[in-house]
Amino acid sequence: AFKVASTDDMMMCLAFLPAACVTGLLTMRIKRQERDLIKRERRTNALYDFSRCLAEARGAEEIAVCGYASLQRIFGFPAAIFPVGADGRPAHAPLGGSVALISAKDEAVAAWCLQNRRKAGQGTDTLASAECLCLPLLGRSECVGVLMFFPPQGYRLDPEHEAMLDALVSHLGVAFEREAFAARSKNAEVLENSERLHQALLNSVSHELRTPLTGLMGAASALRDDKVAANPEHRALLTQTIEEGA
Repeated sequence: AFKVASTDDMMMCLAFLPAACVTGLLTMRIKRQERDLIKRERRTNALYDFSRCLAEARGAEEIAVCGYASLQRIFGFPAAIFPVGADGRPAHAPLGGSVALISAKDEAVAAWCLQNRRKAGQGTDTLASAECLCLPLLGRSECVGVLMFFPPQGYRLDPEHEAMLDALVSHLGVAFEREAFAARSKNAEVLENSERLHQALLNSVSHELRTPLTGLMGAASALRDDKVAANPEHRALLTQTIEEGA
């Protein structure tokens, strides 16, 4: 039976009890901090791997694949990346084709997000009834697309996960903008080379035409002279010049 024989034993039990409680609380706090550090380290490694993948990616498709892989690894939810179309609205098909079926309501949320450059959809104050969460892919100077994120219905991102998602979206926006600038630079270089070739060809043709035209004009002008025209040798020579020039 549980029995305290003396007053000294009672005092010892009363001293051990708060010491045990304090030790347990401190141990629990240390364990919680350890778990948080492990989670933070995992997310930091995920961000590092994501940044390295983006640095090695070539083309919008590879960038999108890097984004999908990182989002799946960190959150475990499907996603779709829509670049900006020629009409300023989200493109009809996502990069990489990660999501097969997207409703018209989700497309409307993505269009609103792209137009206003603000997040919208599930978990926000705008169009919260949608099944997706849309985040604009913002570069340094323009909005290059929309990320559609599909968490379970009623799921709420905690502040740490939300900050992680914002960091991924920011990296994606800069990467897509970099790729767009590279494509524009390449097109500009092609146009510049085409213009240079066009000018060289035009100068060459102009030079090739200038000599015979000068000969034609000189021969025709000489034939207007009655004395030159009356001379059979001169007339034959000028006629031959005109024929060769033509």
